[in-house]
Amino acid sequence: MRRLTRLGLAAAVAVASLSPLVVAAPAQAAGSGPHFKIVSYSWVPRTGNLDVTARVDCPRQVWNASWSLKVEQRVSAQGFQKISCTGEPQLLTLALDPKNGRFHPGSATQALTTNQCISDFCTGLALSRDMRIPPPGHNDTPGA
Repeated sequence: MRRLTRLGLAAAVAVASLSPLVVAAPAQAAGSGPHFKIVSYSWVPRTGNLDVTARVDCPRQVWNASWSLKVEQRVSAQGFQKISCTGEPQLLTLALDPKNGRFHPGSATQALTTNQCISDFCTGLALSRDMRIPPPGHNDTPGA
């Protein structure tokens, strides 16, 4: 019963604290989970790929963490990356390569998923939102 109560409380706090660009992991409700924020989108004109960079603060007590991102436009691409929880802030970049075409500047949709484990407690969080792929030579900084 105690485990279910912790899960319910952590999930409620995480959902209440979401903004479109920041994912506060459910375990963060106890002050011990990772903090995740997408800081830039960069479109690569030559390839049509999209580089997405995120800042992650992940304490050492998190023994397993990862993030994945799927971006859809006329084409789609998905990337996955494990997070090394060292206790130090880090920048992580996913290179999204749509194998069946090219991304273009303009409107798109992203689906972000994060997963983390602390002790014997594992949680995940998914967030979908609209976004804009920046024009050539520009890095779009969300929320700026």
